[in-house]
Amino acid sequence: MRVSVACLEDESFELKGEAALLNQSPTWPYFWMPCVMGDDYFQRVNCGVKAPPVDVRLAEGSMFVLYQSRPDAEAFAAWIPQALAAVEHGYRTMRG
Repeated sequence: MRVSVACLEDESFELKGEAALLNQSPTWPYFWMPCVMGDDYFQRVNCGVKAPPVDVRLAEGSMFVLYQSRPDAEAFAAWIPQALAAVEHGYRTMRG
């Protein structure tokens, strides 16, 4: 899934990247990715950003996420590759 992250505070900030099955929730944690850990198929990697996104839009395998402040957008953008690495590690080490 392609992900684009932007913020209202700094219109020049934009990040584009890839994520694995990124899910969005109306309550905190606002974003998460499913993750296999060993033989437990029902784990997930939660995003720790406490600020809710201003807007989230989904379209054909893409997600656009808009935050109010740049630090929140940067924190979310930094979480994506960390979560993706955890998901990939989980699949490499899964049992069952």
